[in-house]
Amino acid sequence: VAFNKDFHSMFDSYLRYAPRPQRTITPNTYSFVPNGKQLEENVSRLMFMCILRLSTYKESSENFFTPQGFGQVIYDNYIFDIPRLFDICSLYAINNKELLSKMIGNIFKQQEAYHNDLT
Repeated sequence: VAFNKDFHSMFDSYLRYAPRPQRTITPNTYSFVPNGKQLEENVSRLMFMCILRLSTYKESSENFFTPQGFGQVIYDNYIFDIPRLFDICSLYAINNKELLSKMIGNIFKQQEAYHNDLT
């Protein structure tokens, strides 16, 4: 993921253009796509699961980064940056507040440079 430009492009596009849940959606919004709302919810859930996985340094007891290595990889390869973190929060805070809070907290805990990026 770190070196895959297609992933970064897809990730940025999704975060930029995905509908925000706090915006009002009229019933006719999905009329031209069969099961449009359900498809959108499925994509949103799958993206959240991918983001959650990207924010975790430990996959299993045998496969994992050290916390320091993880922090370096996500920062140096721009897996997460402040604009992406803001977009992630705007997309998922309403429905996944607790898990999102833990995820963002872990990212900031593993890479303190994000604190400097906010100032």
